[in-house]
Amino acid sequence: MDSTCFCIKCRKKVPYILKTRTIELRIHGDILECDEVFATCKKCGIELYIPEINDINVKLRNDAYQEHFINRHVDAFRISKDF
Repeated sequence: MDSTCFCIKCRKKVPYILKTRTIELRIHGDILECDEVFATCKKCGIELYIPEINDINVKLRNDAYQEHFINRHVDAFRISKDF
């Protein structure tokens, strides 16, 4: 992945820094936390849109939901097995 992209504030192609943050997702009434990656301009600090990073975040959200979904059903199975 190229480590530069166009910054709308600087009005030119600039280097960027990748960072992570934790976000809350609300899916089908469930709230779960997920880490996401984002890029900021090294010159001015605003958040930049990079399609490849968006693709990474889609995968991270999907993985978090699948893990939550599997854990919820495993817990439900354990509870039903006890009765």
